[in-house]
Amino acid sequence: MDPSAQWKELNRKYYKFHQFNTITGEQKNLDSVSKWGGPLAATKNYNQVILMRTDDMLKDSIVFFSNNGKIISKVQYKEIDKIALFDFLEDEQLLLLKTNGSYYIVDPFKAIKKSYDLMDQFKKQQIIKGLIVNNGFVLTTNNFEFFYIPNAYEPQVHKLKPSQLTQEPEHWQVIPPQKTSSGKMELLITNPDGGIIHIIEDEKWKIYYNKNKIVNEIDKKLPDLENIKMISLSSNYKNLALLYQFQMGCFLHNRFL
Repeated sequence: MDPSAQWKELNRKYYKFHQFNTITGEQKNLDSVSKWGGPLAATKNYNQVILMRTDDMLKDSIVFFSNNGKIISKVQYKEIDKIALFDFLEDEQLLLLKTNGSYYIVDPFKAIKKSYDLMDQFKKQQIIKGLIVNNGFVLTTNNFEFFYIPNAYEPQVHKLKPSQLTQEPEHWQVIPPQKTSSGKMELLITNPDGGIIHIIEDEKWKIYYNKNKIVNEIDKKLPDLENIKMISLSSNYKNLALLYQFQMGCFLHNRFL
């Protein structure tokens, strides 16, 4: 069958594009896409000052879409607390984590929202960002420490090795335990003083790609990289790409960690 005008050719394959929501003016939304063609989610981002429209489909709601652009469900959400993490867990349930440590897990298919709380630990040291790992998540706070919650449905907080950071890192990534040689969750964090900080849960802390932190033969073979802006891991987690400096240099390397 010949593709219709609605289909676009990309790399000798045809894809159909769907418009989910029109963004106008200064509106800022939070959006997330689950893996393997699952549901999509969108809600208002109250971390930004925005202009509200009375006809806005995201007003006071989290809206779920199928991957063909149709609305699956809408869940009421009127809170204006800052959101540190808005992403899907491995099982396609949406996790919405607020900066005070309370969070929701939302079922996009049944439109059910369940509340959870990490208790008082994060009321004073506020959460600034989180990343999903399997059906749990990792978060960092405004004093630049990192914490791991392996199971979002039964939250137990594990504090990781101190990052020794004195300012917020440009970027960080999580490697799930099933993809590491240690069998534990690992973090890669850009270091403001050069290189990458590597943390293995509460067991190990080390810096790579920094000439001032050479401790073994592997370190001697690695380039000295400053001002790293972004870390990208391949889908099998065996390779990484580093974006560094404002000249947009890129360094590709087999992951040795």
